[in-house]
Amino acid sequence: MYGAIELGGTKVVCGISQEQSDFVETVRISTRDPQSTLAEIIEFFQQGESKYAKMKGLGLASFGPLNLNAASLSYGSLLKTPKQGWSNFPLLSVLQERFPIPIGITTDVNAALLAEHILGAAKGVENAIYVTIGTGIGAGVLVNGKLANGFMHPEVGHMRIPHDGVVGVCPFHGNCLEGLASGPAIAARAGRPAEELTIDHPVWESVAVNLADMCNNLIMAFASERIILGGGVMARTGLLDKIKYHTLQRLNGYIPIEECTRGLDNLIVEANVDQGPGLVGALILAKNAS
Repeated sequence: MYGAIELGGTKVVCGISQEQSDFVETVRISTRDPQSTLAEIIEFFQQGESKYAKMKGLGLASFGPLNLNAASLSYGSLLKTPKQGWSNFPLLSVLQERFPIPIGITTDVNAALLAEHILGAAKGVENAIYVTIGTGIGAGVLVNGKLANGFMHPEVGHMRIPHDGVVGVCPFHGNCLEGLASGPAIAARAGRPAEELTIDHPVWESVAVNLADMCNNLIMAFASERIILGGGVMARTGLLDKIKYHTLQRLNGYIPIEECTRGLDNLIVEANVDQGPGLVGALILAKNAS
């Protein structure tokens, strides 16, 4: 039996799974302050002797930024985050104190990439990037079958791209990618929530250009076999086609996409793990850790 935690900025999903089966039990918890949120998570896994006693491993997929440098004294802790009260919180240490079993930890988007690699859009490839575009923008990068982490995980959402004078909403960088193309950024630019905007609203063309600049940069930097786009913003029908169109314009024939990747439709794709990819990835972490 394994435990999995997907810790998001607004909600937490916890699950218990048998070795080779779907989740037999899950619970949703509101993300509040660290102490009360972690207390409820721990209670879920500790209620009744059977769950915790039988768990072989636990996987945690958390919002970031996270310290993923295993040589660091604060490994497994959150770094500076706009989420009030969570900066520098020692996530991994708190869980290790309560559960003396193997625990795997990574970002929620890294976990989603693991799920797509094993079960979804990145199955069969060893080099892939998963980008989630929603309240924020984050990415996981898989290189030769392993997640790429240096002193921390990649922060694709904060790359700088052309912005044509648009004032972005990122509290740290203003007009970085997240400041221009995340859900809150789109709402600020259009004056209405992104989910209320039809695809013919002019803001989508600008957002598609921003995300095409991102794709161009990722292709040039990593030459990945697959770029997977997920998150709430990508639910807008027609956006993916716009992104691919503008990406092709930016590549401008420099890379022979057809020969190298069997075409842009095979290179830039939608996420397709439906059952909470972050939680599924956390389960993979738990199994790998044990």
